[in-house]
Amino acid sequence: MNKSEFVEICLWKSPRPKKYYLDNSEESIINISKKALLTNSEETKISLLTSLNGVSIAVASSILTMIYPEKYGVIDIRAWQILHLYGEVKEKPQGKGFDSQDWLNYLIILRKYAIDFNIKVRDIEVILFFSHKKVQTGRLYN
Repeated sequence: MNKSEFVEICLWKSPRPKKYYLDNSEESIINISKKALLTNSEETKISLLTSLNGVSIAVASSILTMIYPEKYGVIDIRAWQILHLYGEVKEKPQGKGFDSQDWLNYLIILRKYAIDFNIKVRDIEVILFFSHKKVQTGRLYN
């Protein structure tokens, strides 16, 4: 992934840290993304991607999702809250402050449903996102 692709994906998910995304050199983006995409370890992937300036767990999950939508979904406040509502996740009911373990657990859940429904992991995440919009009351962010 080159710097232009990296910045585009990052801005799509979270535009506020733009300055930090731009602080990453082309060389570091290419090297880190290459290492992340070549490893089989999900934990290593997320760790490597979040080592880039400005990249949170959610942004790292977006990078993986845009490259491999069949295997990944974006970790998002809405998707997490709907999973919490239906008892699929027990912690962080507000869907904030994700760490790598949250992402790994989330990925397991999404992949399970993707297999059950024979669709892409990204499709499960999108369904969760829009399902939340239908049941949401009040403000999303407090």
